[in-house]
Amino acid sequence: MSTAARHCMELVKRSEHAHYLCALLVPSASRDAQMALRAFNIETASIMERVTDPHAAKLRFSFWRIQLGQMFDGGQDLGQGVPPVITELSRAHTRWGLSRRWFDRVLQAREGDTGKQPETVKEVEEFGEGTSSSLMYLSLEALGVREIQADHAASHLGKALAIGGLLRGLPHHIQKQQIFVPAELFRTHKVETRAVLRGDNTKELEDAVFELATWSKQHLDHARELTVPNAAMPALLPAAICEQYLKALEKANFNVFDPRLQQPIHFWLQVELAKNSFMGRF
Repeated sequence: MSTAARHCMELVKRSEHAHYLCALLVPSASRDAQMALRAFNIETASIMERVTDPHAAKLRFSFWRIQLGQMFDGGQDLGQGVPPVITELSRAHTRWGLSRRWFDRVLQAREGDTGKQPETVKEVEEFGEGTSSSLMYLSLEALGVREIQADHAASHLGKALAIGGLLRGLPHHIQKQQIFVPAELFRTHKVETRAVLRGDNTKELEDAVFELATWSKQHLDHARELTVPNAAMPALLPAAICEQYLKALEKANFNVFDPRLQQPIHFWLQVELAKNSFMGRF
């Protein structure tokens, strides 16, 4: 394993352990590419968290666009000083012919994230399409899969994962005085924003969380209703991440502040992933 590949693997293992477990189950020929894609997601998702100055954030996104431009223009001849993630993405692109538009959509969605509360569920879904779904399209490409039903499944699954991640992250976000549950759900269920920012669980918040979780579950179900090629299954294994959280959230009566929801349950996820992989399902 190259130094760049090891860097990506360790980054994903440390920062996205659930997705790391998924990547371990993809065919070995594609594994380094999958790790590089998740590492790219980690690097770009953390920009807005690490940088408070909008100009500095814009420069960082520009840096990634320049690096990707050089990758797509020059293949593996990227010169010295190239980030290990780009090195591995370049190798993946050389082997699998990755599409630049999906990288561009991820960067556009990340850069457009203002940190403000979205107005509608549709906005959350659009963000999920631009980030999680786009990464899944790339994951499919890195398996040699370009097929319309697989893409449809990836689209729904990306939205489901994005909504699930939003709910899981709510306790963390309020520490920064941020809320990403759509405002329309707060109005519908009469949720008091100040109470949420204090970390108070209320019946009104539980109702809003239940409705948003239902949207996630519907996307998950739609993805699983589609008939996709067997070769696409490894890219869709993260469905188990979403399902596991939604089941735990239901057991917690949709109280996102329940401390049990923040505890890692990687063992049972690993069991479910192995079962799904063996059965050829997601």
